[in-house]
Amino acid sequence: MNQSKNIPYAEVKVYNSAPTFFLDGVPTFYSALWLTTLTAGSFSDTEVVKKYAGETDIHLYAFDIGEAWCGPGEGRKGHFDFATLDAKFANIIEADSEARLHLRINLEQNRP
Repeated sequence: MNQSKNIPYAEVKVYNSAPTFFLDGVPTFYSALWLTTLTAGSFSDTEVVKKYAGETDIHLYAFDIGEAWCGPGEGRKGHFDFATLDAKFANIIEADSEARLHLRINLEQNRP
């Protein structure tokens, strides 16, 4: 549970005998725009995000983080590369400054 009133947060907890989505401590209907899977160069969601936020006043965006987990390998500095993810975040936040991000994380590594 978030103890600070200044940090936005989401959680699921039981409310009226049912699992319920809470946003900043308030029971909320989970309505989010599921964006495309993140791949290199796919930051073209700006217009969709602007239209969605403007027409619905909903600011939740869900997407698969894509290829951030690259695994160990020759020529890699580490197991992760967040450059693509950082660009996707910047693209969404530029289009909707009130954006909240729901990251879907796939735990399988792609192999050729």
